[in-house]
Parts: sequence; structure tokens; C-alpha cells
Amino acid sequence: MHEAESLPQSSRALWAALSAMRLPPAGDQPSFVAALQEATGWTPPFAERAVGEYRRFLFLAATSSRELTPSRAVDEVWHLHLETPHYEEELCGRILGRPLRHLPGSGKQEDEARFQRQYAATLRLYEDLFADPPPRDVWPSAIEPAKRRRPRSSRGMPLASSIKRFFLGVGALIILGSGVGAAPAVTVALLGIAFLLVLVLSEMGAAPSRRAGGQSGGEGGCGADFGGGDGHAGCAGHGGCGGSCGGGACGGGCGGS
Repeated sequence: MHEAESLPQSSRALWAALSAMRLPPAGDQPSFVAALQEATGWTPPFAERAVGEYRRFLFLAATSSRELTPSRAVDEVWHLHLETPHYEEELCGRILGRPLRHLPGSGKQEDEARFQRQYAATLRLYEDLFADPPPRDVWPSAIEPAKRRRPRSSRGMPLASSIKRFFLGVGALIILGSGVGAAPAVTVALLGIAFLLVLVLSEMGAAPSRRAGGQSGGEGGCGADFGGGDGHAGCAGHGGCGGSCGGGACGGGCGGS
């Protein structure tokens, strides 16, 4: 394999283990990639590629003595993986043999500059080790700002579910209006209120859509999540990741330097 041949002999076993690592299903989805698609709106091919680039980032972070920073797309995969017991038990415990810490920023301006420098260093290390430049749709030339990440639990009904609920409500109102002998004007008013309520609920909770190629439509999910939130640290607690990457971009390293 070309990328394995470009790696130091001493770390090829680690790369083989990361390449073969089976990521677990997350949430109520049948597979990790399906959960990633549901969380991001990515197409299946891009989601698969983002997972592959996440494996490469794990290798870089595990073999480097420096703190590194992922792209936003790679960090979206990292966040989802952090939410599973597999991250601590399998990745850190068995494959790496030590914690791989996820280090959010505080939102300060100096943090942003530091993460941009780390990101640039990550891109250089990527090209040096894998003998290929990182793909720009997953790894842009610089970290892009993003809006605050919503917690996954606050995301609202999908459009199809909203439409289904709307028509169920319409049917119930028609039956109710007929039963009590409501005037047509009253029935129309009730239908209008129901329609507006469904639209408002869908808009408040709808997950942002993203296009093929990994472009973000509003929610920051690509490593540099410039919004407030709770911090977390990799293997120190897979359940404490929450829905944000803290106040700035993210970094990570094994043991940390």
C-alpha cells in the first residue's frame, strides 16, 4: 500500500491497527458512518472519506511529540467517536495504549492564532508522513470559522417527520371540528395555527444541511468550532464531550506536549 510504504517502519504496525479499527455504531444508527451522515448531512462518499482522514489524523497525533489540530471535518468524526465507549476502551486502551486527549480552546484570540499555527504544522506533517498533500475538501488550507455547534439532543424533527405530524394533526382537527359542530371559519383557523406551529418547531430544531464535499451550512462541525461550550478530554471521559469544542479550535496529542 503506497501510504504504508511512506511511513517509518517502526510505526507501520500502528497504522495497520488504525486502518483495521472498526468504528462502532453511534446513537440509534446501524453504523458509525450512518450516524455521521445523520449528524452532519454529508453524502455517504464524503462521510467515508472523512472517516479515512480521521484515521490518518489519529496516526499523526499518536506519533507526533507536538500538539496537533484537525480540520473541521475530521473533528466532526472525532466528536462522534468520543461519544462512544469504544474511544477509551479500544482506541486508547488497546490500540494506542495511552490517552489521546481532545483539547478545546478557550475562545481567546491568542488561542485562535495558536490553533491556526498547529493546524498548519499538522498539514505539513501529514504531507511529510503520507507523501501526499491532504485533500483540500477535507483539509482546507486554514481553519475556517464556524457557528456554535448545537448539542445533538436539541436537533429537531426531520422534514419528513414534520410533514407526517402536520397531516396527522390536520386529520385530528377535522374530526374534532366535525364532532363538535365547529363553524368552517373556526376549523380553518385551527388548521392555520397547527401549520404555523409545525413550521416553527421544525425551524427551531432542524439540523443544518451540508452539501457534498463537506461544506458546512451553519453549524460548526469541522474542528474549529468558534462557539462557547463545555470542554472535554479524550480518554479522560468519553461521555463528557457534549456538543461543543469549547471556545475555539481543537488540538490533541498522546500524553501531550
